[in-house]
Amino acid sequence: MTVVVAAPILEGLWLDIRVLVVAEIGILVLGLVVASLRTLAGPVFFPLRALATGYVDLFRGVPLLIALYLIGFGLPVLRLKGVPHDPLSGHPPRSCRCPPACRGGGRTRPPAAPTPPCRCCRPPRSADRRPPPCRCR
Repeated sequence: MTVVVAAPILEGLWLDIRVLVVAEIGILVLGLVVASLRTLAGPVFFPLRALATGYVDLFRGVPLLIALYLIGFGLPVLRLKGVPHDPLSGHPPRSCRCPPACRGGGRTRPPAAPTPPCRCCRPPRSADRRPPPCRCR
């Protein structure tokens, strides 16, 4: 029992450690770039200095919780490739438009009836199997 419960916890801990290492490397690189941009001398580099100073002042002046809200709820609005559209579930922010056979697990249609296509669910593997469960939830 203990090994069965501990395995997902250890797997999640290992994922957290990997994310921490990648984030620390990214933060180190970004911090060095911004710090070096702020120390550039000469009038030619004024736009880069101003941009770096504005970036630092913005994130120093904004409380952490507001910065997390801006990143967590602001980035999905931009609909960038690779960024989830819904910060809470990772799916696009629209209700599930699955047919009743998908939502009900195949109980609302006879097994021989074809399942209409659904863009949020995987297509059925064959006609004699139930459609896979809906992934919209």
